[in-house]
Amino acid sequence: MRFFNRIAVLFYVTIVLFIGTVMVSYVLHWIDFHGLAVTLYACYVDYKLRMVIGITGGVLLFINFIFYNMFTVNVHREKIIAFDNPAGRVRVSLIAMEDIVKKTVMKLGDVNEVKSDIRATKRGLRLKVRLSLCSEVNIPEFASKIQETIKDKIQDMIGLDEPLYISIYVGKILLPDKINQKSDEDSDPNDSDNPMTANIPFRGYRA
Repeated sequence: MRFFNRIAVLFYVTIVLFIGTVMVSYVLHWIDFHGLAVTLYACYVDYKLRMVIGITGGVLLFINFIFYNMFTVNVHREKIIAFDNPAGRVRVSLIAMEDIVKKTVMKLGDVNEVKSDIRATKRGLRLKVRLSLCSEVNIPEFASKIQETIKDKIQDMIGLDEPLYISIYVGKILLPDKINQKSDEDSDPNDSDNPMTANIPFRGYRA
């Protein structure tokens, strides 16, 4: 898919670059008006040139139609996974599966925030999970635990044996001392239950 994306970008960049260069050259008088008029007239009256231009235009329209299907219809299809049951065809929204993944990972603990993205490809399901941890853990071991849990959950939920590729990205780690420091800053210093003020002798005494 990435190869076709690069081809599409290269195609449109080339077309836009050509049109822009012609327009700028015409405005700056780098293209002779009479020569351009003669060329356009020749293309209009000459049968072979008209055929070449017509075929080129048809090819460009066909390529544009293919790219339109690739970047609109296929993108819409990637949001749904479908499989056949004996009683009929079943379609499952990938957005619903992403919500299940978030709830499953949050139940493991030591996770402050979860973001997931699932893509359906010809090679299987590709899942990207972005985490914010709230404690220091063994990241390789914890990531392996998350991958196995997600894999078991998805396979049990949809009952498919297709390959599942799960990539984990840890974007933030909140250390326990920072969490405690933040909670101390949010506490009321005048609260009698606050340990920072409860041990102060002669509180409120005036000489």
